[in-house]
Parts: sequence; C-alpha cells; structure tokens
Amino acid sequence: MRSQDLRSRILDAAATLLVRWGYTKTTMDDIAQQAGVAKATVYLRWKTREELFVALLQRERVAWAEEIKQRIHDDPEGLTLRGIFKHTALALIHHPLIRANLMRDREVLGKLTHLEQSTATDAERLMGLTTFLEVLREQHLVRTDFSLRAQVYLLSTIFAGFSSSLLWSQMNSRLLTRSLLI
Repeated sequence: MRSQDLRSRILDAAATLLVRWGYTKTTMDDIAQQAGVAKATVYLRWKTREELFVALLQRERVAWAEEIKQRIHDDPEGLTLRGIFKHTALALIHHPLIRANLMRDREVLGKLTHLEQSTATDAERLMGLTTFLEVLREQHLVRTDFSLRAQVYLLSTIFAGFSSSLLWSQMNSRLLTRSLLI
C-alpha cells in the first residue's frame, strides 16, 4: 500500500472516531484497529495522539477550503459576499471537525481546542474578512454607510451564530441518538 493511502486511511479512521467518541475516548489503539493497521504503523507516522489529531485538523481545513473554493467556482454568484458566506456555511455541514474547531467544542476536540485556537489565527481570519470587505466596498458591492469595523464585527458575529446553531443541532442529534440507544 502506498504511504499516502495508508496515511489517509489512518486519518480517516481518526476522524471517524474523534467525531463519534470525542477526544478523551479515542486512543491510538482504537485508531489503529479502525484503520486495520498495527499500532506501531500509526506511531511511525505520528509520535503522539495530539500530533496525529493536529495533522487531521490540518487535512480537514484544506479539504474544507477546497470544497468552499469549488462551490464558489460552480456558482455564478459565488464571489458575492452572500455567496461566500453561503458556500462556507454549506461546506461546514460536511466537515464536523471544522465545526467543532470553530465552536471550540471540548467534547469532540478536548485540549486541541486550545492548541488550535490562537490570537494569530483569529487575527488572520479577521484580516482576511476585512480585506475582502474593503474590496467589496471599493467596488460598491456592499453598503458603505457604516464603518468597515462594524461590518467586520457584524459578519463575523452572524457567522459565529450560524456555526453555533449547527453545533447545537449536531449536539441535539447526538443526545437523541444516545437516549434511543440506552
């Protein structure tokens, strides 16, 4: 088996278990068993469970960004502010680990929520949104009758609220499933 295929299989197994059981209950043994490989094979690629999970989140971010990019490309109105938010949110539905990361869901990601969230990362996101809104304002594609800062705050808050509602619906679904199984 090719090294890249094996890596993907292990990361796929880790993603499945992380979403299903959460950070504290997912072990390297579980991941190896789910992937159908020896535990030593997993440890050859990642020294620790945290290292594996960080690699998994990086892969998920890339996949999420690629899905957003493709959705925007396929939509004639994709490059509008509405289109970008729409496609970002729709892609978020298919990426539960990204949702957990954005919402700092400790049940799913445990201490990784602290490793993955940094002031620099948040600042980079806000700078990207600010730059994008500046371009839209220059082209008169969004309102300019209130400040850029207010627009950035408003849009980031709306997106956070939308993400929260997705998380709550996911958590309620998990609770319902667990109550039916008990």
